Amino acid sequence: MRLRVLITNGIRNVDLFWLSHDGNNVYFGMPRIDWKRTYHESGKIHTTDKGNKTGEVWHTPLKSLKGPFNLTTINIGNAKSFIKAQHPRCDYSGKKSDSILTIDTRVIPKSVQTNIAIGLLEPYNFDALNRILTASSPPQQILISLEVKPWVYALLFWFSEFEEIIKHL
Repeated sequence: MRLRVLITNGIRNVDLFWLSHDGNNVYFGMPRIDWKRTYHESGKIHTTDKGNKTGEVWHTPLKSLKGPFNLTTINIGNAKSFIKAQHPRCDYSGKKSDSILTIDTRVIPKSVQTNIAIGLLEPYNFDALNRILTASSPPQQILISLEVKPWVYALLFWFSEFEEIIKHL
């Protein structure tokens, strides 16, 4: 299973993120950067940066994962500004994907912080999924791939900076 996260403004498509889950191991990162994170079936998680492994930690083996496990959250700030600031090498190349989360910046309000959360979810754990969907800042868009275990999710959510400040007062 291969997931891609694309950002578009209707004219340009930017390739933001990829994830590959082969049923045993999960690999993810940003296109055209020699950096990736790996979650092995054993529960070993590490980063590979230009061929060097760093940040090794142990977690639950993939087949024993309970509930949700957030792999990463990407904040792109103002989505309209973000897409304009990307180098042409970030344009979507058309590489293979089984699932695509497409973020259309034309529907995102100008004054919000835009975030994409990517993670794994224990199969059939609908209580965990419900917690994600009813969070204080629920997602505006959700993609769940059921073809691998654990399931893969990608969430798009946004909030205004003012709303986030108020929550912490």
